[in-house]
Amino acid sequence: MSVQGCETMSKRPISELCAIPAKRQRTELEQLKMKLVAMLNTAKEHHEEARRAAIDKVDELEGLLFDETSQRDQLAANLKECKIELQMGLDYVAELKAGASWKMIEKLQDCDGLDQLQGDKMEIVSAMESLVAMNKLATEKSITTSKEMDASSTLCCALEDQLKTASAKVKSISELV
Repeated sequence: MSVQGCETMSKRPISELCAIPAKRQRTELEQLKMKLVAMLNTAKEHHEEARRAAIDKVDELEGLLFDETSQRDQLAANLKECKIELQMGLDYVAELKAGASWKMIEKLQDCDGLDQLQGDKMEIVSAMESLVAMNKLATEKSITTSKEMDASSTLCCALEDQLKTASAKVKSISELV
């Protein structure tokens, strides 16, 4: 008959055979305790590393968001200037074309004795073409700036979401303590 792995063929009582010496048991208990304490300290260090990494990520995202927000605001200011410039150019073209002088220049045909006026017409038409070209460039710049601002706004929203998630992670890690 055997009890917990102890053999009955021995002349010693079963209680003596199966009993672990108290000193040996304490030593194993102390070793286990020391091992657990070491593991808990390691876990505490890992927790602190994770918390610091999460905080660093939040700091990085805050910096990126600040930079991107500044860029978006600058693009918004540039877009506003482009639109003002474009509107002024369009108003100038409309104002000039509505005037009697422009109508007279448009009606001007090749006539003898009007060489000076023909020269004026060429210069005026050239200047008007330059104004129209400037308006076209302002329109293109406005469209490009608007697209850049939209992309920047989208990135700002994404960074805000990432920052919110990272901040929640810092909070949850910090609350573990």
